[in-house]
Amino acid sequence: MPVPGKIINLIALSVLSVLVAIHCLLGIWWLAAWWFFVLGVFVVSVSKYPLLVAFRKKSWVIYPLIFLGVFILAISFRVLVYGVFSIPSSSMERTILPGDIIWGNKLTYGPSLPGSPYEIPWVNLLTWLVEGSRADLERRWWEPKRLRGYRKVIPGDIVVFEDPVRDGVMIKRCMGTPGDTIRIVNGRVYINNRLHRETKNLLLYSRVSVNSRQDVIKALDSLGINNPCFFSPARDTDHISLYLTLEEIERASRLPGVTSVTIEKERPDTAWRVHPRHESFNWNIDDYGPIVLPAKGMKMELTGENWILYGRLINYFENAGIQHDNGQFFMGGNLVTGYTFRKDYYFMLGDNRHDSRDSRYFGPVPADNIICRATMILFSRNKSTPGFSRIFKKLR
Repeated sequence: MPVPGKIINLIALSVLSVLVAIHCLLGIWWLAAWWFFVLGVFVVSVSKYPLLVAFRKKSWVIYPLIFLGVFILAISFRVLVYGVFSIPSSSMERTILPGDIIWGNKLTYGPSLPGSPYEIPWVNLLTWLVEGSRADLERRWWEPKRLRGYRKVIPGDIVVFEDPVRDGVMIKRCMGTPGDTIRIVNGRVYINNRLHRETKNLLLYSRVSVNSRQDVIKALDSLGINNPCFFSPARDTDHISLYLTLEEIERASRLPGVTSVTIEKERPDTAWRVHPRHESFNWNIDDYGPIVLPAKGMKMELTGENWILYGRLINYFENAGIQHDNGQFFMGGNLVTGYTFRKDYYFMLGDNRHDSRDSRYFGPVPADNIICRATMILFSRNKSTPGFSRIFKKLR
């Protein structure tokens, strides 16, 4: 009868072999190679073959290899598997609160390989010590490349990405993928002319028109809707302005004394400065688009209107070097009438729709900027909610 140790080893070998086979079938070759390497290490560590047994007894070889292996494993996990991010702003309330610490899964979309040693933990310190005063943290040592993941970004995912305008990292919800047509009407998002099913945590700055302000405030409080309110100065046609979810808007509209609940669209900081910041596009954050998100390989005619919408993407993110002069377009001195995009682009929005700096302001986000999918709240430093209630909370 086999001893338990042999059974455990057999199970481990079977599991590792299955993992290798699954990732080969999925075409994720780098992960298949990783699991094959783990399988090889496991075989070497448990094999009864005399040469391998003798090798394991050489402590002066084994211990340095173990230390080196743990060091490489720790770096590999940090670069290829996960990221941890702190949330400083309220742009994703109520899904994510300021002070939340977020776990990001890089395997979902595939990890983006570093462009230099300075982007690799611990290795960056060694590189800096070697280069000294010659150190250039911004220099690319090689062309960054994204490894294949389990799937692509889909609308509704909460995505961690590099700020396309400033230095730093942002966390928003993806609302449009390459090739999609995005339009926002009265604060609601339409993807390819179909109303997108929003998260239940979507917050909209709303106007609640009332007959009796005090009675409505008490009624809202009884429903658990007690976020900060702003009151109109008029006494005859009073209203309350506050942040509400779609469910709360529906509940508030049924309250006695409420005449209507609409999205507050008169805020002065929402009617201008939106992408592409041009008077020919009379857009604001509640009525935006339509805009087609460029996809890799997509061909576009170069017109004045298209250049206003996509000129920054073409020259800044794709470094095409196209010049616009008197209604004509030139690349390398040659007249061109069209352009084929070399990258995919995504449209990102915050769940706190009226208090979020997102793609409505800075435009579509290139695929190169995507870091990972945010999947879990590890813990929270936010003092307004019990910390234990947000530990290991799954993000949706």
